[in-house]
Amino acid sequence: MRLANAAYCPLEDISDWSCSWCTATSPASNVQVLAASLNQTWQVQSYVIRLKAENTIVVAFRGSSGSVNWWNNLQVIRDQLPWAPKGVQVHKGFLKSFVQGGLQESVEGVLKRAAVDCPQCEVVFVGHSLGAVFAVLASSLLAQAFARTRLLIFGSPRIGNAAFSQWFHSEALNKSSVVRYVNERDYISRLPYYAMGYHHLATENWFTKGKWRVCDGSGEDPACSWATGASTSMRHDHLSYFNDTCCCVSEMNEPANETELDRLLDLYNSE
Repeated sequence: MRLANAAYCPLEDISDWSCSWCTATSPASNVQVLAASLNQTWQVQSYVIRLKAENTIVVAFRGSSGSVNWWNNLQVIRDQLPWAPKGVQVHKGFLKSFVQGGLQESVEGVLKRAAVDCPQCEVVFVGHSLGAVFAVLASSLLAQAFARTRLLIFGSPRIGNAAFSQWFHSEALNKSSVVRYVNERDYISRLPYYAMGYHHLATENWFTKGKWRVCDGSGEDPACSWATGASTSMRHDHLSYFNDTCCCVSEMNEPANETELDRLLDLYNSE
């Protein structure tokens, strides 16, 4: 989660690996920053690093951090995923931010070079909230370029239809390579709604009553977080994973907070 939190920090602090979450994860001496990019227009940010001792490449994306993100989050109609077979659809607003915000182009270029420079490296895609969405989209496009790839996402909303989930686990990453963490009653993980034709990726790891539970491989285990009712804690649960509070204490643009989450939920429920 700390690598996901680091994506919320100011770009200059990520670039020299001096941000609070950066140094809490790994010392700068062990980190080679391969790329760090921010698109102010689309309010999206990402970084790619190599952890030298671990021989691991981390690709991380920032979650929602502004009005443009919230507006695109609400575009709940689905669109064809360009690099997948016909019928594989994802949230139009998410895809638009990923492609037009420049994330696809910037990350794809870096990883193609990394595949040549470090073919033995494991690649780990990480992200929280909207950052989790971008991590999924990036891994769906680039995971096959490396022999070892994992996806670790926190508080992810649903991203595509059932055909997307099936295609992703068949062609990009199998279920054993994906961990989708859900903290207690994190409400963002319920959006967009299943009734709208969306379907989660597997495999959910649900933290409840002080314990982690590995859910079934369907992505929509009725005995896991989906079974919980509404609660006043559900906004807080989205911003607190592994006892770490999202997002970055030195973030210049105020990160997602409970007031913004209330606003997003109200807008979703008015659709």
